[in-house]
Amino acid sequence: MRNSPNPRHCIRLGASAPALINRFSATLGVVALVFLFNVSTALAANWYVDASAVGTANGTSWANAWTSFAQINQAGLAPDDVVWIRSGTYNERFVIAQSGTSGHRIKYVGTGTTRPILRGISGGAFTDIAILNLEIAQLSTANNYDAITLRGATRWLIQDNYIHNTYLSGVNVINSIASSYNVIRHNTFADIGTISGGNGGGSNPNVISLLGDYNLVEYNTVNRSMDRTRAFGTGNVVRNNYWGYTDTSLYPSSPQYPSHTDGFQSFEGGPALVQFLYERNYDVDNTDTIGGTNAHGFLVQDAVGSNGFTWEILRFNQMIRPGGGAASWQNVSRTYVYNNTFVALQNGSPSNFNNAFSWTYPSTFSAASSDLADARNNTFAYCPQCLDPQGIMSSTYRGTNFTSASQHSFNSGTQLILPAGASPSNLSQVDPQFMDGTGASGHDDYRLKATSPLRGTASAITTASGSGSGSTSLTVADAKRLFDGWGIADADIIKIGSGAYVQIASINYNTNVVTLSAARSWSNGDGVYIKGTEDVGALPYSFAATYTITNTTPISIAAGPTTLTATCTNPDAVRMVEFLVDGVPVGSTYTAPYSVAWTSDGTIHAITARAYSAWSSATLSQSDLNVAAKITSQPSTVSSNIGGSATLTVGISGYPTPSVQWYKNGVLIPGATSTSLSFPSLVSGDSGAYTASVSNQYATVVSNVANIYIGVVPPFAVAQSTSQTVTSGTDLQLAAFVGGTPPPSQQWYLNGVAVPGATGPLLTLTGVTRSVGGTYTNVATNSAGSITSNPIVLTVQVPSRLANVSIRTFPGTGAQVLIAGFVINGASKAILIRGVGPSLSQYVTSPVFTDPILNLYIGSSTTPSQTNDDWGSGATLKALFTQLGAFPLLDGSKDAVIYSTLTPNLYTAQVNGSGSGLGIAEVYDADSAENPTGRIVNLSARTQVGTGDAVLIAGFVITGDFSKQVLIRAVGPTLSTYGVTGVLADPKAELYLSGGTVPIQTNDNWGGGSTLKAAFNTVGAFALPDDASKDAAMLATLTPGAYSVVVSGVNNTTGVALVEIYEMP
Repeated sequence: MRNSPNPRHCIRLGASAPALINRFSATLGVVALVFLFNVSTALAANWYVDASAVGTANGTSWANAWTSFAQINQAGLAPDDVVWIRSGTYNERFVIAQSGTSGHRIKYVGTGTTRPILRGISGGAFTDIAILNLEIAQLSTANNYDAITLRGATRWLIQDNYIHNTYLSGVNVINSIASSYNVIRHNTFADIGTISGGNGGGSNPNVISLLGDYNLVEYNTVNRSMDRTRAFGTGNVVRNNYWGYTDTSLYPSSPQYPSHTDGFQSFEGGPALVQFLYERNYDVDNTDTIGGTNAHGFLVQDAVGSNGFTWEILRFNQMIRPGGGAASWQNVSRTYVYNNTFVALQNGSPSNFNNAFSWTYPSTFSAASSDLADARNNTFAYCPQCLDPQGIMSSTYRGTNFTSASQHSFNSGTQLILPAGASPSNLSQVDPQFMDGTGASGHDDYRLKATSPLRGTASAITTASGSGSGSTSLTVADAKRLFDGWGIADADIIKIGSGAYVQIASINYNTNVVTLSAARSWSNGDGVYIKGTEDVGALPYSFAATYTITNTTPISIAAGPTTLTATCTNPDAVRMVEFLVDGVPVGSTYTAPYSVAWTSDGTIHAITARAYSAWSSATLSQSDLNVAAKITSQPSTVSSNIGGSATLTVGISGYPTPSVQWYKNGVLIPGATSTSLSFPSLVSGDSGAYTASVSNQYATVVSNVANIYIGVVPPFAVAQSTSQTVTSGTDLQLAAFVGGTPPPSQQWYLNGVAVPGATGPLLTLTGVTRSVGGTYTNVATNSAGSITSNPIVLTVQVPSRLANVSIRTFPGTGAQVLIAGFVINGASKAILIRGVGPSLSQYVTSPVFTDPILNLYIGSSTTPSQTNDDWGSGATLKALFTQLGAFPLLDGSKDAVIYSTLTPNLYTAQVNGSGSGLGIAEVYDADSAENPTGRIVNLSARTQVGTGDAVLIAGFVITGDFSKQVLIRAVGPTLSTYGVTGVLADPKAELYLSGGTVPIQTNDNWGGGSTLKAAFNTVGAFALPDDASKDAAMLATLTPGAYSVVVSGVNNTTGVALVEIYEMP
């Protein structure tokens, strides 16, 4: 299809006739523009940070990566964008300054062989950020800030990071600035606060400190740190974390708190702690070996006595060798402690700080109040002082097991102390029969054996109030003992009486109404058991078994929506399965079979299925990484002599790590299973073709063939042609000379496809066209190998020429008839000529020329050589219109068409006929040749010039790859010397570029210049004898494209004018 002017231009050749017809309004000449937009949905972008990058530092690729966090153009980031940070050390604190949106976080992801290291992250009131797989470590007191500071942040995900050796806290929410709905998951913390003696030498720092509502802290590992978590606010959950050992040279020497470690504390100051869940945490301390006494598993203290801390749940935790079990005092109520296992509580004198349970209360509370605390189904083993006699527990002990000193040598000689109201009858002294729990380090398996007396003996957590049959609405005695997820996690799974398990859908804590996810039946007073509370202690026999996860996602996924899948051997031991793609979480599920939806881009990704433990455990998760075996580097062919050495090496990647097997000439080589195959001293029998098969459970791939040649020379380059640019029609020759023993065979390729018959060092190209332009290579091959030449890029440029011309006006009779002249030079040429009137009615409502007659004259002949009245609607012409980009004519219309091959000459196309109105005369170069010898070298048109829509418009198209100079004339006054009457007294010519609304060149009076006179003479245009005439003329050098010339009368004058467009040689 030929190029045509843009619809915004003055004239449109081809299919967009409406733009041509409506170029000007009837009165003001205002351009009417219509824009069509290509609308696409914005996609998430990938950005890159690499400290070693040396490119343009615009973040758009690894080569042009930002080299620091400070360089990141955060203003340019959009929701769902991923910023990849390559391994390296970034000695800076990153300040977040841009938010994502709900459900569409901006993600900062570490990648590479090791995590990238930085000094800290500061987040203000920005939302929806993910911090993934980074390492934060601080060097000195100069880094006197937290590893991650949140100031009013919302919906952050902090996951899979390693945070250690800090000056202050690991993750800290600044007091008085609330942060909500943040998730801190699966991070590793170590040596928090160790820089400069811990918190600058002051009191112990917190690993994680949260002020705000509905934050979730889960599956984190903390080692060699002091206070693990601290929280204020409503609806926070701390669960399934591993609080590891605290032995470090810093803590024993602390003068304030020797070996002070708290698993959780909400201590003084800040808003009230309300609706808090602390569950399934595995707390292992070794403070018994270093003599510390002021340490707690769980501590809630409202020291000011006025904030009113209420509703804390402590359940399913294992606390091994802590200083004390659970303590709360001052204005604290509704502390529920059930199904925990406490082992080897700290030696020392009984006190509020140092025993199993401590509850004190202000005088405004009644000693008999049931709102203070409730403890049931807990196991205490190896406990010197199990209960604080000062604590007020009334009669709320139920099913709590204590192992007496006489049964365990660990407490030898220590008397069991019970609180007022407690007796051995409700504090049974039995051996719990742990799987491997002796209280000693390294023997911390506190699952129950099948013979344990604690199996099936637990008290219900609450009871049903009223009966129900096939109902989902359950009223209980105290709903605050249960958990419906609080909008941030999965809800409890319960059973009522001996019924089947069912998950809680929601809870109205004001009315004690529990809505179930499926209907159940029950009787009034039936016990309500949370899944896992059937046995006494934290780890029920039935559910706390180990599990294994298998990633069942296919390794080959087509682009588009797909499903990631996994299976687990023991779903009861799994809380959640999360899927990650290249380390970025893409979804999670709580229910088997485990699957999440994901949209693949069709490329290879590392897909991880991670199963998180449902119970307290030192092993928080298991992952199965699904990465197909892949060859990262191919073995290379070797040429050597007998006695020489050779090594073939294949680079591999994948997970699980792929196995390797080498083959020679297709036959397995026994024992050759390394990534390298070495030959220290070659013999003749070592010659051959070698491959490596690389495989894991997801894929098997075979390397390219690497040959070992002995006594031969592989091909080598001698000389070759370089890239070049030529003009269409040029003859040329490309060369690629090589050497080698034996002499190599050669094959030429164009854009990777073999050129038929081109099998030598020379390639001859005759009369080149665009179709032979591209990238040429020559491959030389012999028995020792092959070599490919450097690319030779051949660029073929086409000379520019006038291709299409068109006249739009209102034809009349006599001197006002529409006459279009053109000249063909060089050789015969196929030409399409159209006189269009009736078919314009499909685009405009104004009158059109009703029955044009098209006459074609040769030279000065007064007799038409060809004539057409009605075009006849032929299929051949319709196909030609489509080929040339001409707009379609109406079937049966009275438009006129001539299609003919014309010899070089001067031609005149005359459009006349009956009626009056808008008409178009068009001349198309229909020659399909790329660089034809026949050319249209000029166009002229004579007709009446009016005003408004009746001005004369001539359009033309320049094709090719080069600029072209043209001569443009608008002749009026001089026509009178040739006998033309009613001429346009003062014509003005305006030249427009396609898409332009402002003329790029204008002329009113030509001025008689010598340059123009020389141009007239060069192209054979008739002279303008009067230098002072008001005819218009101009020379213009134009790039390929579509243009139009508008001829009008100065001061809206009218008359007959001639417009001419000449191609300058």
